[in-house]
Amino acid sequence: MALTAFNKNRVAIANELVRLRGENCWVDIVYYENAPGDAKNVDDTIRQTLAKTANGRSIQVTPCRFRVGTRDVVTHNKVMMIDGFYDDDITPRVYTGSANFTYMENSDDAFVRISGRDIHTQYLSWFYDLRSACRG
Repeated sequence: MALTAFNKNRVAIANELVRLRGENCWVDIVYYENAPGDAKNVDDTIRQTLAKTANGRSIQVTPCRFRVGTRDVVTHNKVMMIDGFYDDDITPRVYTGSANFTYMENSDDAFVRISGRDIHTQYLSWFYDLRSACRG
């Protein structure tokens, strides 16, 4: 997953990710890391939930903020990729759009699902590049 904001209003998603990791699913998240003093895009409730282990397994989490010249670079993407058996389906999928994992009511955000191995592979390659850049 790559995301900009994730807060306690969507803690059920974080709990499901921890549960899936405990069942030996690989869960890897890159998120927008705020500058010191800024409000957190990923709040403490979510950070604490994602830090939990299940069956001795933990989620890989990469905060993203790095400097290029005089500017900070952060991720603004909202992408979730699934490859494997989930919800009675094994087709690789990509969910992307403008919606953060925050409040959903009174919002004009959208999330779409794109199914298929080829598109999933392309997004996964992009994700690995993003994660590498964010790690410095």
